[in-house]
Amino acid sequence: MTEPRPVPMRLGDTVDLKTAALVTGRSIETIRQWCINFNIGTQRRVNGFRKAKWQVSLPAAKMIAAEDFDAFDALLEGDRESEMVREYIITIERVG
Repeated sequence: MTEPRPVPMRLGDTVDLKTAALVTGRSIETIRQWCINFNIGTQRRVNGFRKAKWQVSLPAAKMIAAEDFDAFDALLEGDRESEMVREYIITIERVG
């Protein structure tokens, strides 16, 4: 089984697990699983161990929560300008 491609993330797009859970209405554990299954988050290693908090792509989490996999696939391809992707990014800009 191949690992999914990582979602391109910009600093302003990322939030912690708790915030992603609150915004999407899903549990922290669900968001953690999405980070693993869909590669929508990153967790830095400290001394070779995963200790740091997850940083989650909030646009990607919102796309998965909405089951909008067309937008998610476009985001994976680096698209940030099409209307279907921009809709999720603009929402983040308004919140931030």
